[in-house]
Amino acid sequence: MWARGEPLDPLKKQIAMAKTSIHIVPIKPGSEAHNRREKQLDYVRKEFSHLNESWEVDSIENRLTDIRARYTATTGQRMQGKATPIREGVAVIGRGTTMEQLRDFAKRIEARFGIKTIQIHIHRDEGHATGKDWKPNLHAHLVFDWTNDQGKSIKLNRQDMAEVQTILADCLGMERGKSSDKKHLSALQYKTAAEESKAKALRDEIGHLTVKKTIIDIAEGLFHPNEKKRLKNEILGLKKEKAELMDRMETLRLDNARLSSEVVELNTRISRLSDKFESSRREFAMEGERRAVKLINNLLQKHGLPQVDYRAYGSGYENAVYLKVQNGRTRGLEP
Repeated sequence: MWARGEPLDPLKKQIAMAKTSIHIVPIKPGSEAHNRREKQLDYVRKEFSHLNESWEVDSIENRLTDIRARYTATTGQRMQGKATPIREGVAVIGRGTTMEQLRDFAKRIEARFGIKTIQIHIHRDEGHATGKDWKPNLHAHLVFDWTNDQGKSIKLNRQDMAEVQTILADCLGMERGKSSDKKHLSALQYKTAAEESKAKALRDEIGHLTVKKTIIDIAEGLFHPNEKKRLKNEILGLKKEKAELMDRMETLRLDNARLSSEVVELNTRISRLSDKFESSRREFAMEGERRAVKLINNLLQKHGLPQVDYRAYGSGYENAVYLKVQNGRTRGLEP
């Protein structure tokens, strides 16, 4: 029995798997990081990771570049985005399976079908706990160059794929699994399958996603397709409305700037007109006073009284000067 937290040899108490099989799919993003243990996985027992083994002759990126170059040189066209020239097989292995056996399998399928293996990763640190027991999920990831020398995809029919399964069982010294239409489980799905087959609700590639990505995918799945479409249309409508409002705001800003300029110009004109009006008012007032003095002097002259001299001491009658004699001028009336 195994107590949680207690170090344990995953091979010591394992019941040997009698059957083997391999499930081959197009390579997934992040597969290489997963296989090399370059990212954190919550279903991995780190204390067993030293038991893993890896063999590589090329990286996925380098091989993909080479395949595309060969394809273009052959066809004169770029490889289509939906092409799957790099594929990955997850093989069930046994307690005593060795890297040499898997490399022998790689040599045999290359000789038989032209499929080249560029990476092999044996994982012995994955599995799940059932009560106090630890049940490892012993498997190997084989990364294939699934193209011929011209960069074109190799075509295998159902009988060919069955033969691949037979070759694997022969190389590993294990019994060949029966052909089945049942969906194969990824590493993470294997873990959850032990917990009442919860993995049936998840996609195959969940084994290569982080817990955060898994939660996001599940949350996205909660929305009905019609609800997604409605939300998408609503978002597009809001974006369009936002763009219209931004255009309207820009128009109003320009109008405001234009009106502000006009207000400044009008204020300047009003100030000038006000100054002109005040100047005219003063001139009219002084002219009126002069005429009034002239009229008064005419009356004073008729009665032989001293006349008023309106001199430039400022506007208003308080500055008037009365004449004592014809050529003499003094302030005030003569007694």
